Amino acid sequence: MQYQNLVRKAWQLTQEHHYLTRWGVLASIFTLLVGLIRVRYFFTDPAITLGTIWEYLNMNYEHPVRMIIIIEIIWWSIYLLAFIIHNLSDGALIGAIAKIEDQKVRLSFSKSLSIGLNSFLRITEYNAVTSIFKVGNFIIYIFLLRFWLLIYMDGWDFLAENYIWLSALLIFLSFFTLLITYGEYDLVIHKHGPFKAIRNSITLVTFHLGETLLMMMLVLLISIRAIINILLVFFIPAAVASIIGYLTLHISQLIAVGVGVTIGMIIFWFAVKIAGALHVFTTAVWTLTYMDLDSRQDHKILANEKDDIEED
Repeated sequence: MQYQNLVRKAWQLTQEHHYLTRWGVLASIFTLLVGLIRVRYFFTDPAITLGTIWEYLNMNYEHPVRMIIIIEIIWWSIYLLAFIIHNLSDGALIGAIAKIEDQKVRLSFSKSLSIGLNSFLRITEYNAVTSIFKVGNFIIYIFLLRFWLLIYMDGWDFLAENYIWLSALLIFLSFFTLLITYGEYDLVIHKHGPFKAIRNSITLVTFHLGETLLMMMLVLLISIRAIINILLVFFIPAAVASIIGYLTLHISQLIAVGVGVTIGMIIFWFAVKIAGALHVFTTAVWTLTYMDLDSRQDHKILANEKDDIEED
């Protein structure tokens, strides 16, 4: 594998096929929206809880029940749409990139949508099986648990009390996350079931551990993307609140809020564009890496060995 050529080809795909970037932008919009909701999990004191929202609405609105119902609907709609778009975009990106590379064709957004829909149920099933075992998701679950314990158990710090076994569990989950690096790509490209995709990924990673680790080191943009997302998730609310607070001292509150919201939306859009392009690029890198390693057939015991076509 020529790593420089692979990375260069992934970047060319990102630049030449603009509809792929649309999928990256769509996924990033909801990733950042969910991140803005979840940022409260990391606070040392509970904030933006159902109780504090109700208290604010009760003091400032004539019909607080109606407002809190609207907020809850918006809240859960964001989570539902994020779930759908995430699974759909993963299938569309992986399938479209693999088809472009294998057949040298040009697709469109609608055709990539068809590919994504074809993989949607399998990816949903795969994520249902692997979600809790992915280290990133597990960290969110732990902070969510800590958030609720801070509300209902008078400040008991779950992380501080259980840091030893949590650290050990995170190390194990990090290793498991490494083993399933190629699972989603195998599932979309070969249309395997989730357990067979996991099994094939473990085989590829263990057989090509050196190449996989080296590719992880070369694709540092994955980490950069995560850092950008985290920084922007923290920065946007703080920036908007500071702007509104400063402007309120000099102009009317309504105008200050309008200016602050406008600036916040501009910052959010730039964040989405950057994260979207990086998401497409890193997906392309890993799709091409998987296709290269899988095509070698080095992990087969017999030269003419074929995949078992039985589905999980």
